[in-house]
Amino acid sequence: MTFIGKSTLIYNCGSGSFYCPSCEKEQQYQHKKERCFFCLFFLPLFPLQVKNEYVICQKCSEKFKTKVLTFNPQTVKADFQQDFRETLIKIMIAVMISDGDVDDNEVVMIKTTYKKLTGHKVKNSKIWQMVSSTEIYGQKLMEKLEKMSSYLIETGKLMAIRAASLVAAADGEIQTSEKKLIYNLGESLNLPH
Repeated sequence: MTFIGKSTLIYNCGSGSFYCPSCEKEQQYQHKKERCFFCLFFLPLFPLQVKNEYVICQKCSEKFKTKVLTFNPQTVKADFQQDFRETLIKIMIAVMISDGDVDDNEVVMIKTTYKKLTGHKVKNSKIWQMVSSTEIYGQKLMEKLEKMSSYLIETGKLMAIRAASLVAAADGEIQTSEKKLIYNLGESLNLPH
């Protein structure tokens, strides 16, 4: 009678600190691997494949895939802020063109509002380039806002609506098409009526 088979062993690969998504701050972790071994008489002889590899937060005991070790919340925040700024311009341009008439006062309002809300400047050439882009029209913009709405706090959502309203009013009159678009923006951002 022989006792051969395989067994799974869990062992530590290392430790360090990482940004824990559950704790939402820097914590200590243990890096672990589960590896299958060929066993003879219940003794592991040689390793087979790695069955599982993960990181355990030492504070909350949550398990994460090892790619969490490369997560940088500052980079994610900066990327989101840039994405929001781009979307804010698209919102304002969508409002500007929604009435079928592009007024110079609306272009000035986009530049002024963008600078005031974000602290960044936008060039006329970028505005006109984006006017010709299909990304700012209809469904794509609304889908983008729906995705962003779960990450935006109320202040960010209201900032987008305020920017849209300022551009709509820049030519002296808010058209029905502009009102409808602003209403749809509010819907996409999950703002209450």
